[in-house]
Amino acid sequence: MKLNCVELKAFLYVSIASLTTLIADLGVHKTFSEISDIGFTIIGINFALQGLIAWRAFLDQSVGRDRAEKEKKANVELLNENHK
Repeated sequence: MKLNCVELKAFLYVSIASLTTLIADLGVHKTFSEISDIGFTIIGINFALQGLIAWRAFLDQSVGRDRAEKEKKANVELLNENHK
C-alpha cells in the first residue's frame, strides 16, 4: 500500500495523539497486572478517543485549508478576468 502525503500526515496525527495518551496512561503503573479489566477498558477507550479527536482536528484543518485555496484560486481568476 502506497501512502500519499495527506494519508501520511493523517496517520502521524492519529498515531502521535493515541500513543502519547497510551504512554501517559500506562506510565502510572509498574506492571500490567496492576491494571484491572476496567482500567484496561478505560485505557483502550482513551487511546481510541484521542486518535479520533486528532483525526477530526486533521479533517477540520484540511477542509479549512482546501476552502482557503479554492477562494484564493477564485480571486486570482476574477482578477485575471478583470485585467483582460
